[in-house]
Amino acid sequence: MIQTPGVSRFFGCTPLGPVGSGIALSSATAASLLGLVITPLVEATAIRAE
Repeated sequence: MIQTPGVSRFFGCTPLGPVGSGIALSSATAASLLGLVITPLVEATAIRAE
């Protein structure tokens, strides 16, 4: 999926608007932060399970 305005039009796609870009950015940020929070919990659980 190409979302850069100039490049996407070259391939015949419509780039994301500001709302779509905001949703994509906030989803990526939330997933990254969630990964940072969950990783230590999973590691601690794995250590206790051994």
